[in-house]
Amino acid sequence: GLLSTREIYVTSESGDKIALQENVSFARGNPEGTVIRIDPDIKKQTLDGIGSSFTESSAFDLAQFSRTIRPGDRAVQTYRTLEGNGEDDLHACATINGDNVLSVQLLNTTRNDISCKLQIREQFAELKIAANSVQTIRVQL
Repeated sequence: GLLSTREIYVTSESGDKIALQENVSFARGNPEGTVIRIDPDIKKQTLDGIGSSFTESSAFDLAQFSRTIRPGDRAVQTYRTLEGNGEDDLHACATINGDNVLSVQLLNTTRNDISCKLQIREQFAELKIAANSVQTIRVQL
C-alpha cells in the first residue's frame, strides 16, 4: 500500500510560490468529512499540454502545474464530498504519468484553510489546504 506522499507543493495568496511542503502519511480506512477521492484505475483523456491567459498569480499556478502535469499524462477519475463546504470552495483534478506517479491538484477558493482527506483506493491522508491556494500532491502508486 501507500506509505506517504512523494511531494507536496503549494502556491498561495499568503506568499508561497511553488513551495515544497512536508509529506504526509497514508492510513487505511474510510475517511469522513470533506474527502477528495481519486480512482487511478479509471483513466480519462490524454493531456497534450496546459494553457491559459497570464497574470502574475496564474503564472505561478501554471509553473506549479507544469512541474507535475506533462504531455502524455492521463486524467483520472476524481470525486468530491464537500461536507460543510460550498460547491465552489474546493476543486480537484488528478493525472497519472507513465511512471505511475499520481498528481492531484487541489484549489481552495476561500479565505480560510480547508481540512480534507485525500483517498486513493482503500487508503487516505489528512491534508490542510491553505486559504486561496493551489496545492499539488504527488504519490507514487
